[in-house]
Amino acid sequence: MSQYRFKGRSPGPVPHIPLKKEEGIRDKDMNVVARICLVGFQSLPKPMRKYLMFQMVLGMVLLFIWYRFNHGFVPKYWKKHSNSGLRPDISLLEYFPEAKGDGANIQWAHGIISKKKLWEALNSDAMMLQTDIYFKKMESLTGNSSVVGVPVIGHPSFSEMTFEDWFRQVKSSGKGLKLDFKDLNAVQPTIQMLQAVKEELHLPIWLSAEILKGHGSRVDPIDGNAFLDICSKNMPTAAISVGWTKNRLKGYSWQDVFQMFRLIMSHNLVQPMTISVQGDTMRYSVPQIKWLCDMTDTDLLVWAGPQSSITLRDLLRIRHKFRTTGASFDIPNILHRDFIKEKSNLASHFNKDEMDALIQHFNSDHWNSILDEITANSNKLYLGSQAVVFKGERSVLIWKQTISHGPGNAAVVTTGIAHVLSDSDEPNLPEHGLEIYLQTTKEGFPNESGGVRCLFSLNGDIVISASSVPIKIAKSVIQNQSCFKFAISVSGNVLSLQVYTVSDCRRTSDGNWKDASSLTMDLPKDIQLSSYRIVVRMNTSKVFGILEDLRVR
Repeated sequence: MSQYRFKGRSPGPVPHIPLKKEEGIRDKDMNVVARICLVGFQSLPKPMRKYLMFQMVLGMVLLFIWYRFNHGFVPKYWKKHSNSGLRPDISLLEYFPEAKGDGANIQWAHGIISKKKLWEALNSDAMMLQTDIYFKKMESLTGNSSVVGVPVIGHPSFSEMTFEDWFRQVKSSGKGLKLDFKDLNAVQPTIQMLQAVKEELHLPIWLSAEILKGHGSRVDPIDGNAFLDICSKNMPTAAISVGWTKNRLKGYSWQDVFQMFRLIMSHNLVQPMTISVQGDTMRYSVPQIKWLCDMTDTDLLVWAGPQSSITLRDLLRIRHKFRTTGASFDIPNILHRDFIKEKSNLASHFNKDEMDALIQHFNSDHWNSILDEITANSNKLYLGSQAVVFKGERSVLIWKQTISHGPGNAAVVTTGIAHVLSDSDEPNLPEHGLEIYLQTTKEGFPNESGGVRCLFSLNGDIVISASSVPIKIAKSVIQNQSCFKFAISVSGNVLSLQVYTVSDCRRTSDGNWKDASSLTMDLPKDIQLSSYRIVVRMNTSKVFGILEDLRVR
């Protein structure tokens, strides 16, 4: 075999590479190229050959990492921004496919109000950036009485940049933005800046504000009506997020959520909406916030700062009660990592009784609602997946199944939590409240004849009445109480009502209930509850009635 001559060390004989015996010249040419490359590679010094092999392996590893990170060879940034049809109200799960349809997988960077934090966030894995926008006032050179100034990032006394400077650096980052307005004066000029570059806005943008005051908060909220009007009229293509100022009393009450419900529903909003809640407050108020999200068709954002007392168990319980596609969590990174790891592992964090409490809840599919059409404006029934709110004496909820109970059957127990709240400045009248009927008749609106009535009144009275046999608990027994946990049990011809109370009605889900009263009544002969239906209603339009976690077993 002929030898090739090279300067320096001879590589020795060139190994034979057999050519494929196929028609055409392409395969033959490729074999010639391969032979030449191999000859050239072998001619190199050994250190050079090792170096080139290392570079080839490293290139393959980097190419593999690139492919996995971008879900293909096209950069993730190009894929997001190649579609000019994307709008700021795009769903986070649609914009971030790497979240795999689960809002818990959205990573947040909170409090991006300094240049240092901005640089760190832009170079992190965070998908959403949250910042606070204030309004820095300036003296008017024209003497105009209108407010003059610019939106700035962070409090004006220590702000490092204007919103315009901040936005210029983030708009092409591929990250979503949650803009929390702390001053109503900053909303309009900020939206004007965004609208000036609306053709470039192909990323999620949330316009956010605390529009109601949290209990014990020292911060005044932004005018909710004005904020929603400005956002809906001037930037209908952006999502909206609303919430309460920081709550110091640990819990959102039913008055809180109903006030928010009325405020949202008073505006004809078409944008996607999110209810933003404080994590260590939300954990006590899952039924209230779940009902609010159900009624307003909104998503949930749970936020928590570094000093928050929210735990992994709290997050798991909240996640279980909400749609995985509709709940996201702006929480510290360490807690978020643990949460992602354990989010599908409930059994390791809750015992059997706790798991039953998580799984069992008020099921709206088991109930029929009835409204009197004549008085529909004054009678409302708001039926959510976790609770139901009654307004007006002609709104009725009926258990779909008729309960059959024979002498040998085990006790049938109806349990739940009832709230009675005033909606009038008039003095509380005796026996104004929420009524639960065990009714043997099936015609007309509920009444005492042919059944038993259990009443939870606004002034704290609890009443059981059947025909002419009333049993009452004195007002002093559970004085100044507006929420009651109850268990109504029917066994044979005996009906019993067990009532529990809690010191703070905002915290009904923390399990800190105390035994308050117990009533037992032998049913009269004219009332036999061998077959009955459960009917719930209000007996006045001057109060609200709420039922949480209502079950029949």
